[in-house]
Amino acid sequence: MRKAWVAVAIAGLVAAGCSSDGSDGAAGTTAPDEAAATTTAPPEWPEPRFVEGDCPMPTDAVELEVTCGTVQVPEDRTNGDSRLITLAVARIHSAADDVAPDPVVQLEGGPGFSSLEDVEGYARSSILDRRDYILWDQRGTGFSDPNLDCTETNDAVWDVFATTDAAVDEYARIEDSLRACRARITDDGAHLDGYDTTQNAADLADLRVALGIDEWNLRGVSYGSALAIETMRNHPEGLRSVLLDSVVPPDAPFGAVGRGESALRAFGELFDACAADADCAATYGDLQELFTAAADRLDADPHETSVLDPKTGNERQVAITGRDLWAGLFNALYDETLIPALPAAGKAIAGGDNAIIDLIAEDGIPFAAGQHEGMTASVSCADRAALLDPDSVEPFVAEHPELEALVYLTVPETGCEEWDVAPAEPGFNDLLTAEETDVPVLVMAGRFDPITPPEGSARVAEALGKDLLLFPNAGHGAVTSSECARDIWFAFLDDPSVDPDTSCMDELGPPEFT
Repeated sequence: MRKAWVAVAIAGLVAAGCSSDGSDGAAGTTAPDEAAATTTAPPEWPEPRFVEGDCPMPTDAVELEVTCGTVQVPEDRTNGDSRLITLAVARIHSAADDVAPDPVVQLEGGPGFSSLEDVEGYARSSILDRRDYILWDQRGTGFSDPNLDCTETNDAVWDVFATTDAAVDEYARIEDSLRACRARITDDGAHLDGYDTTQNAADLADLRVALGIDEWNLRGVSYGSALAIETMRNHPEGLRSVLLDSVVPPDAPFGAVGRGESALRAFGELFDACAADADCAATYGDLQELFTAAADRLDADPHETSVLDPKTGNERQVAITGRDLWAGLFNALYDETLIPALPAAGKAIAGGDNAIIDLIAEDGIPFAAGQHEGMTASVSCADRAALLDPDSVEPFVAEHPELEALVYLTVPETGCEEWDVAPAEPGFNDLLTAEETDVPVLVMAGRFDPITPPEGSARVAEALGKDLLLFPNAGHGAVTSSECARDIWFAFLDDPSVDPDTSCMDELGPPEFT
């Protein structure tokens, strides 16, 4: 069963930066009596340039034209002597007769996931009916160089799934793997202070210039929304419109307790939705009691199965416990297509039918091992340094022991000191306000989102002077939850100066439970 708590290990899903504008440089040489009257000159970096080359990922199944290449950027813009690193870029070309001049650029979530690895999926997007779609692997991820994937942690993830040990013991293995990973990637030359959202946003600004694009549209979902907000704050040039979906607000902690509280809120929404549906309530009864019974059964008799590891081609043995079930429910709430089936899944598992677990594990566990954890940890620890509260973890787990795995294995509170990256500059954790930006923005959220609660999206929208569009059937990533959500965004893309018609939302309702 997919464990996001393992995939992010010591970090949450958001990031931060080392400088308020991404352009601080080394001090110049001055005479002592001139020091007070001088200012530090920013370093002079090479003009960003796109170099076309072969695509590093398979494109045989993509029917549209794809142009690939690289852009070099400074690894650490706060260090004038920093080396250059390479970003991998792909542009999927629309086949429309009249292609709009303003493409959409994908801001991948995580942080720590690759866009280019899923080029086949993105090539099927209806965005391409009108516009080009630009993908890029953020610094430290995918086909960009260096790649901060923690192979040690990938192996530890599979080892954790193979046991039924206490979550704190499993977390110790993840911590050990991250220590080994940090030592390896820094020995290889990575300067981890450079891997944060402030520098990520500067990369995005450089990318637009390198591609020769006058204006483009940002699609920021999940961590991508945090990156979009920082780009709006520091690099508004060329931003025609911004979608903020399932928002990661800059002013809230995203560690262990935050994850647990978000899970409890989302579980409550699911339980309430079933209770309000006469058929669901009659068929499944109290949903919280049902899932508790299912988890208790798995704790008493863990489900053992095998899952193919796509990186090695080998079958891996896994054992699924009750606490894994709660983590699996958390992850299932991301997907609006799974939500209607969750009561039935809970009833099946409580009754001894584990087939659904096998199906979810086939995709979920490889996904959990697929994040680039070195990037995730660096970004997340920098972002939340001022907001973390390590002392809150144990009391929360004592009150909610069923969430032990979900909480203990997503705690930047207990790992960021050792990861040791520079914290975000003052101001990064402030909400962006309407007075600070005139970039047109659309803000969306899903009722059942387990990781970025709608309350955070609403707070961001209010600060920007916007109304939150809350979709009653959606989980994480509202824009893909219905044709209505997509059409609203597309209308906004066509004319960001006009508020789009949202009347189709009146026809949406809660999930129709199976």
